[in-house]
Amino acid sequence: MDRLIPLRFFANPNRGVPGLVLLPESGARRAAGEIAGWAGAATPLKAVPGGWVKDEGARFGLGVPEALGVAHAAGRLVVAALARRGVRATAEGLFAGGVPEAAVFGLTGEGDAGHRAALAWAAARMGLRGKEMLDLPALSREGVTEPVRDVMQGLRMAVGEALAAMEGRVTHLLAEGALLAAAASVEARSRLGREAPAIIVMEEGEAPWLRAAMGEGEPPCALAWQELERGAAGFLQVAREAGDGEGLGAVAAMLGEGSRVLMIGAAEAGVVRGKVS
Repeated sequence: MDRLIPLRFFANPNRGVPGLVLLPESGARRAAGEIAGWAGAATPLKAVPGGWVKDEGARFGLGVPEALGVAHAAGRLVVAALARRGVRATAEGLFAGGVPEAAVFGLTGEGDAGHRAALAWAAARMGLRGKEMLDLPALSREGVTEPVRDVMQGLRMAVGEALAAMEGRVTHLLAEGALLAAAASVEARSRLGREAPAIIVMEEGEAPWLRAAMGEGEPPCALAWQELERGAAGFLQVAREAGDGEGLGAVAAMLGEGSRVLMIGAAEAGVVRGKVS
């Protein structure tokens, strides 16, 4: 995997239990049931220097940590759109390419290159090639929240796979990106209660979430912030270097002796991660 170099870390002074329920358990159960029908095998959990990594970048070969959640949310959008036309469909049928009526739709949504790659993959798998566009943005905005909530519910399955595969307690869970971090916070608390690991929001580049936590700007996604404002233990800005055998070593050293670190994200740089546009 790439070597992760910690640049800046901000410990969340407001850490606690969020007051709002961002991702209801009923939605998580529904998402798990739907995803099991089409997503294939779980991505692997690998031991690396400094801890473990669950390489969600390997999901569908896209190099995109949020791919599972984006595909799940896209499937739900198309199922709902078909239902408005009187066509009954399931996510499993859509991702098998077995619903020809879906071809009239397409997917669009503001986001970075990774988000667009995940949308393109989902559209191709479902056979979407029409001009009636369904909106699935990378971040919530006024009037558009439920598709982004569905992304996070889908990402809970990836987090659950990792926690179920771990032997022994994890002290810190690094999640790449805010939506994955919010999903990790909810899933870890649901599964482990007081034994849940500290959730660290990991980001590259300009680190807008770290800056927002420090009071230097607004959080990019109000929906994810409902969980991360109190659910995140900290915010970490990192740089990547091509794999040299050190993996998470520098991050584990920063977090302190005895840290057992699990990172969920892309083990290697995949698609270009740019600004949301």
